[in-house]
Amino acid sequence: MGVVLYCHFLLIVYRDHIVPIYDYFNFHWVGYSPESQFIATMATIVMASCLPLKVEGFGTFAKWILLFTVFVPSQIIPIASGYVAEHQNLWLSALVLAAFLALHVLHVFLSRGPDWHIPRLDRSVYVAGLVVAWVLVYLIFFAVAGWSGLRNPFENVYDARSEFSENVMSRNVFLAYAVPLAVKVINPMLVVVGIQRRAWILVVMGFVGSLAVFSANSQKSVFVTMLLVPLIYGLARWRHRFSGPFLSLAFVGLALVSLVSDVLMEFVFRRIVVTPGLLVGMYIDNYQERGYAFLQHSFLEPWFDVVRPPPAREIGFNYWASESMAANANFLGDGFANFGVVGMVVFAGILGLVLGLTDRLTRSVELPVVAAGSVGVIFAVIDTALFTSLLTHGFIVMVFLLAVYPLRQQEGETEAKPSLPLEESESVVRRR
Repeated sequence: MGVVLYCHFLLIVYRDHIVPIYDYFNFHWVGYSPESQFIATMATIVMASCLPLKVEGFGTFAKWILLFTVFVPSQIIPIASGYVAEHQNLWLSALVLAAFLALHVLHVFLSRGPDWHIPRLDRSVYVAGLVVAWVLVYLIFFAVAGWSGLRNPFENVYDARSEFSENVMSRNVFLAYAVPLAVKVINPMLVVVGIQRRAWILVVMGFVGSLAVFSANSQKSVFVTMLLVPLIYGLARWRHRFSGPFLSLAFVGLALVSLVSDVLMEFVFRRIVVTPGLLVGMYIDNYQERGYAFLQHSFLEPWFDVVRPPPAREIGFNYWASESMAANANFLGDGFANFGVVGMVVFAGILGLVLGLTDRLTRSVELPVVAAGSVGVIFAVIDTALFTSLLTHGFIVMVFLLAVYPLRQQEGETEAKPSLPLEESESVVRRR
């Protein structure tokens, strides 16, 4: 029932609340037929029925989040906005469903293998590593950006992002990689460790670091991530386990509150739900007409004679007439841009394999730590190209930090429920 309501309210929020405000910014409304709504709802029910009701481990948590932020919007928003034709409704939902099944099946297949154990770090070594990394990043950040780079993050948002990219990120190669790593991995993990250990100075460091970057680049995802980290950690500790129905109702509630709260609509719902769906439609529209990119701007770039801009820049220019705008899409849009229909399914499958490997490395870590600590990199998966989110936006580093996370039973403490069923987690401890 929750996923059905979510499909319905997503459409209402987009039509009645987002389009009237952002139509000038290509959030258009061309209509959405009952037939399209029925097809999208049925495909969503099939996807939700594949997922376990109990959320156990990183992979399952990520799949439930991606269902509501990637797979559902990618069926509805492209057609409602007119970037995919109404008569392609069955084709689009079937394609999104195929991509979901590729992700789900490969995740389940790989996650069922034996755990891969990496020696856990001592708590003091782990915390010291995070603190040293934080200090190094922000010393260089302020040396390059200066205190004058801090500004009101709610004014001239797109100008601020362009200036930050030009004046800070492009001037220092280290910062180009370190800043995304800090806001998506280091700061969230500092907050998680600080809350768990009641070391509030670590929590303050995480929040201050993210607020500094947010004030310089106006990226709303930076701000939202830091709000969600303690919220998700607290909910996971309170309930011990998330569940599919709980997450469904949470997203339905998010949609409903977005109808009456411009702040929540702007900072959360439009940012992490509607915009990624809109961009999937634009990517399909653009690359169906102009041909595919074939990973010309990826790690394979040295083997290509590149003749067109990167997908994000191409979409920014073709749909917003801006040469500086980077309209990044998630793994569905990225896959279609590079290889069309096949690419969308294959890229989703690759992500499924990554989720399976992550589960095998992090299965004995408590779910509150896994869920809250991974918020930043899940955001990256929602709105960034696949290999960019994995290689340069901290996903691999996050997996490593979770894999070496100090377990409480190593410190003689009582451990909360891990991200495994109880009998399975006990077998993991015995094997150690």
